[in-house]
Formats: sequence, C-alpha cells, structure tokens
Amino acid sequence: MFGISSRLLAATLPFLLSATQAVAEVSVTSRPPLELDSGSDMAVTPHGAVPDAGWALARLNDGDAMGNQSFAYPETTQPVRLFLIDSAVAHLGTWFAQNPKLTMEHSAVIGGTASTATKHGTEMLSLIAGPGTGAAVGTPIHLVTFDVYPGGASTVSRITEAIYQAVEYQQDHRGVPGVICIASGSESVLTAPSSMTDAIEMAIEAKLTVIVSAGNEGTNASQFLPSAFGTMSGVVCVGASDANNVHLPNTNSGSAVDLYAPGYQVRCINHSSPFSSTYGTMTGTSPATALTAAAAIIEL
Repeated sequence: MFGISSRLLAATLPFLLSATQAVAEVSVTSRPPLELDSGSDMAVTPHGAVPDAGWALARLNDGDAMGNQSFAYPETTQPVRLFLIDSAVAHLGTWFAQNPKLTMEHSAVIGGTASTATKHGTEMLSLIAGPGTGAAVGTPIHLVTFDVYPGGASTVSRITEAIYQAVEYQQDHRGVPGVICIASGSESVLTAPSSMTDAIEMAIEAKLTVIVSAGNEGTNASQFLPSAFGTMSGVVCVGASDANNVHLPNTNSGSAVDLYAPGYQVRCINHSSPFSSTYGTMTGTSPATALTAAAAIIEL
C-alpha cells in the first residue's frame, strides 16, 4: 500500500484501504437462519474482478500479499468526469468500446492541430478505464480529453490553457464530479507562472480533484511544473514505486510528493496491437498518476 500524506484530501483514496476486503477469504460457520422484517431490505452492489491483473492492480487491493495478482473493483453508479490532459487518445471506438461504462463526452486540441502522437494518452486511459487494465473500469466515466501535444511537445502554457478549459467545461456541465489528470510537463522553472497558479486555484475552487505526476528526473519535484503544485491543498502529486514498495530511482520526490503508487512495468494497452491477448507496459510516474486518478474516480 502506498502512503498518503496529511495534505491529501481525506476522501480521495479510501478505496485503496477498503478494497482488500473485497478479495479476502471469508470462512463461514453454521448459523441459524436470519429472520428479517420488510424494513431490512438493502441493495447489494456487486463487484467485478480481473483474475490475472498484473502486480500493479493487485497492489491496489493488497499491498502485502502479492502472490495473488487478481484485482477486485467496485461496480459504482455515480458518473465521474475525467479530464485527461495529455496526448490524443486512440482506439476509443474499438478496444475501449469493450468498457460500456466509458463515454467520450468532449475533446479539444490546445495550441494547434491534433497531434499524431497518441501512445501516451492512450496508455494512460487504459490504466484508468481500459478492459483488463483499468483500475476504475467499474465506474461510469465521462471522458474529456485535451491534446496538449500538437507538434509533438507539450508546454506549461498549453497545460495551463487546458486547465482553464476544463474548469469552464465543468462549470457549464454541472452535476458530475470531476478529476483532472496531468502526467505531462516536468518543465523546470524557478517560479510558477501566475497563469498556471490561477488556473489550478480555479480548478480547486470548482471542486475538481487535480492529480499530477511528480516527474522522472530523479530529483526534487518542487523544481518542476506542474508537480511543484503538490504542496497545494487539493492537488495530489504522485511519485512511482516498484513491486517491492521501493521508490523508482528516477522518480522525483520531496515535499511536493503526496504519495507513491505502482509505476514499474505496469500493464497497459498494447498500443500498436490492442486486439491481441498481449499487453504493453508503462514505467515511471505517469502510470502511477493514472492509477491514482482511477482510485479518486472510484471514490467520487
């Protein structure tokens, strides 16, 4: 189980603490039949499961017993809006269509025409809502994507504009809680631009959960954007750990990092061949951020 700092909002990740109960073995002893009155009826929510989910999803259920790599997830009914600020996403009408709870709601390109690069964003979405790979596959997700990679590179200004647009979209489409997931950036700056600070403050004020990656430079996350905002209440900054709960050598760390999540060879979509029985893998703070965003989505 990965640790949670005192800055992390208390309601963000209880799923990670309670999910172990969903897969625990329960011994049943003989008991007399229960007599229930009509007022005792209670709805029972089923859970789904992936028998062989890989170590990262299994860790979300049980941080210690890694011999069993099955993954049990709750089947929830409250829709959650995911703002994925990343590259464009591919395979929505094919591979992702196997998840009937994933709905493409809106997409936008920031700063140019749509990029041809789709690998990173697609892999990120697969860890959140992909069949067999997504931690929040049992939760209705309304997807809003912002492609911040026109020309093949993202910038702080593009990420900032995407956050502004996410806030505006959320205000225009109320009634569904939202999560902003940003695993792009890591631009080194001494002082955060006031525009990005304003955008993130607006997102928090709009009750959006903002989740950012710590970055993969192997140094202090506070030296980079947007990871430096992890010190702000309402922003969750995620570092990466391996199957032994050890921080990856290249994960950024420091006071801005709220938690460390699975980030080493995490099973995801095979982007080049998503229709076979094989999977790809991701390593770094990006997959750790996706899994944390998925946990927040489940809780919301």
